[in-house]
Amino acid sequence: MYKKELAYATRTCEYYGWTAECLSNDFQIFRVSFLDFFSFQALLTEFLFVPHRQKNIPQGLLSHRCTMIRASLSVFLLVTWLDRSYLSISLSGNSKNGSLILGNTVNDCGGSSKTPSSPLPSWLPSNRKFGNEPNTEEPDTTMRLPAVFPSTLVLLSNIGGKVFMGLLYAVAVAAILLVAAICYQYLPILAQYFSGRLPPGPFPLPVVGTIGIDHTQPFRTFEKFAEKYGGLYSCYLGADLTVVISDINSVRKAFRDLRFAGRPKVTDHYLGVKVENGPVLSEGNLWKEQRHFSIQALREFGFGKAIVEEYIYHEIDKGLEAFRQTAGKPIDNRMFFCNAFGNIMSYLLFSTDFQCNDPRFTECADIIALNFQELGNASTLDFFPWLRFVPPFRRGFQDTQNRFHKIFKIMDELVAQHKSTFDRENPRDYIDAFLKVQETDKEGIFTGEQLVRNVYDLYAAGFQSTTILLQWAMLYMIRYPEVQRKVQAEIDEVCGPHKVIMFADKINLPYTDATIHEIFRCANFGPFLMPHKTTEDVEFEGYSIPKETTVFGLSWYCMRDPKLWEDRDAFKPERLLKADGRVDHSLTENIAPFSVGKRACPGEGLARHEIFVFFASILQKFTIHSESGEIPCMDPIDGEALTPHPYLMRAIPRDGSCPSVLE
Repeated sequence: MYKKELAYATRTCEYYGWTAECLSNDFQIFRVSFLDFFSFQALLTEFLFVPHRQKNIPQGLLSHRCTMIRASLSVFLLVTWLDRSYLSISLSGNSKNGSLILGNTVNDCGGSSKTPSSPLPSWLPSNRKFGNEPNTEEPDTTMRLPAVFPSTLVLLSNIGGKVFMGLLYAVAVAAILLVAAICYQYLPILAQYFSGRLPPGPFPLPVVGTIGIDHTQPFRTFEKFAEKYGGLYSCYLGADLTVVISDINSVRKAFRDLRFAGRPKVTDHYLGVKVENGPVLSEGNLWKEQRHFSIQALREFGFGKAIVEEYIYHEIDKGLEAFRQTAGKPIDNRMFFCNAFGNIMSYLLFSTDFQCNDPRFTECADIIALNFQELGNASTLDFFPWLRFVPPFRRGFQDTQNRFHKIFKIMDELVAQHKSTFDRENPRDYIDAFLKVQETDKEGIFTGEQLVRNVYDLYAAGFQSTTILLQWAMLYMIRYPEVQRKVQAEIDEVCGPHKVIMFADKINLPYTDATIHEIFRCANFGPFLMPHKTTEDVEFEGYSIPKETTVFGLSWYCMRDPKLWEDRDAFKPERLLKADGRVDHSLTENIAPFSVGKRACPGEGLARHEIFVFFASILQKFTIHSESGEIPCMDPIDGEALTPHPYLMRAIPRDGSCPSVLE
C-alpha cells in the first residue's frame, strides 16, 4: 500500500547519493545509507531544526510512531558529532511489532563503508518539497544541499572523536561534581528543615533557598510570611538560614540578649573598606569597646549639653531663615535638612561645620544617600556575594565600591587635618577623645582605620536618618492638613508664636509628640532593623536557633501588627493618646525606628531631640503646602531606608514674617 510513496522517497534519496532499502514486506523496516557525512548532518539538521516541514512528508511513510524517535535522534546527533564509529539503534513504535532500524555507512567525511552506522530514517524530508503525489520532473543537477549546519559544528565534527569523547567525559564529571556539591549543601538544609527544631517557615530549594521573595521590596514578602507562620519564622536566603522576628516583644527580648549581638557578613564586607572596624558592623569585644567609648564620648561632647542644644537651635534658625528667603516658592527641603543635621554631627565629630555649597559636604551627602538606597538590609548581594562578579550586579557593586572609597578618602583627610591641631589636655570633640585614648591603647583596638570608620558610621547614620524622617514629616503634613492645623493650634496654645521650643516642652505638647510617633510608624523608614547574628546555639521561645544564624527584626510588620494597630494603614495620631490627652507610652514604646536592645542606635536620644524641635519649630512659623496643590507620591523609594520620592513644597509664613528663634 506504500509502494508509490516508497518509490518517490527512494528516487529522492538516490538523487542526493543516498540509498533506501526496505527490509520487510509490510514497509515497516528501512535502512538508509549515505555516501558522505555532510549529507547525513544536513538531513538530521533538517529533521531536528525544521519541524514544520514534516507536514510535507508522504503520509504513508510518516506513521504516528515516527515522532517518538525525535528526542532519541537529538541525543544520537550529539553522539555522532563526538564519535563516528559504528552505531545502530532499534526503536519500537506503537504499531504492530514495528521497529525502525536506522544506519549510516560513513566512517570518515567523504568516505564510505559497507558497515552501517549513524541511524537515520529514509522518510526524513530533504531540501525538496514533497507533495501528495510524486514529483515526476527530473531533479535539477545544479541543485546543492544547503549549508544548514553552522561552520563551527562542521569544524568540530572533523577534529577527532577522542578529543570530544574526552570533553564529554569532562562534562559528565563536572555535572556529577555539581550534583554532589548541591547535595552536600542541600541535604543538611533538608535535615535541618525537617528536624522540627527550627521556627516554621516556607520550604527551601537547592541553591536559591526560599523562593517567591520580592527582592525589590522583601519586607512585603516577609510580611506575608509573618501573617502565615506567626511572629517567629525561618527561611533560607540562598544557603543561609535566616530567622525573622515580627513580634515587637520577641524582637525586644532577642535583641537584649548578647547571644544575638553578632553581625552577619553583608555587602559592605566586600567593599575593601574594612567594615569590621566600624561600630555598626563589628562584633565581639571590638564592638563592646567601641560602642562603650562612642556613647561616652558623645555624651561628654554632645548629648544633654547646653552648648549642643544652642548649636541645634542655631541650625534651626538658619533653616527657618532659609525657608523665609524662599518667599513661599517651591523648594526641595532635602538639602536644608541635610545641611542642618550634617552640621550638628560635624560639630560633635570635627568641631566644625559645612556650608551648603562646600563640595565635600555635597559629595558626602549624595554618596550617603545613594548608599542608603542601594545597600538594603536584605540585599541580594548579602546572600549571594559571588554575584558581584556577574553582570549586571558587577557594575553596581563597582560603583558602590568607588563611592565608599571616595567618602573614606574625605573622612581620612578630615581626621588628618584634625590631628595637626590635637591638644590632649583640651579635647574638643569625638576625634580628640579617640586620639587621647589611642595614646594609651595597648590592645590595638583604637587604630587609625577604626577612627575613620567610626567617624563615617556616626556621621552617615547621624544625619541621614533624621533627614529622611523630617522629609517624611513634611510630606505627611502636606497629605493631612487637618493634622497640621491641630499641631499648630497646640503649639500656639502652649508656646505661642515666638517662644523658642525646647525639647523639654515635649511633655506639654502631647498631640505634637503623638504626631511625630505616628509619622515614625507610618513612614516606617527602616523596614528591617539592622541584622543580628547568633554567636552560639540559642533556645528561643521553644525553638533551637543554631550558631551563625542571621536574625532580622521585621520592623515593617511590628509597626503594622494588626494585634497592636487597628486600622493600621490609617494615619491617626490620636490613637497614641490616652483618654486624658496624654501620650500613651505603652503604645509609643512599640514604635522603634532606631532599633532596640544592645545594638540600638547610640545616637537615638540626639535624633529624637533634633526631630522634635525642628518639626515643632517649623510648624510654629510656617504652614506647609504642596507645590501645586496636588498630593505628592506617598510610596517610598526602596533601599536600606525607605525614602520619599523627591518632591517640592512651599513654606508659607504664618504671620507674614519669620523672626529668628534666637531673638
